[in-house]
Amino acid sequence: MKWGKTLMAICVEFERVSSKGSLAYYRYGSCGHGDGLFELDYEDIDKMLLGSYDGNSMTMDKIVRVKKLASGEKEQHFLAMKAFTKIWRHYKETGEFLEVGGYYA
Repeated sequence: MKWGKTLMAICVEFERVSSKGSLAYYRYGSCGHGDGLFELDYEDIDKMLLGSYDGNSMTMDKIVRVKKLASGEKEQHFLAMKAFTKIWRHYKETGEFLEVGGYYA
């Protein structure tokens, strides 16, 4: 019996669709299926960078507030968290929040 390798690709795309003050709304989903929506408060992200939250007072589901799950999400918030991670890392490096982007692995 031969065992083959199964490769699983992850492809997430996101786009900021609106912002007002420190709140931003991002459409997200698997590549070509961006029908999910999450909300970020950029002030929360700044507080995370400053270490103002302890692990008990702020959880990731309070940072990345999913308003509508993307189609085909098997794990709650998985794709939204991948999009957030990309936004977060870019902000840490540049001080700017991404408007559009993706995560590909």
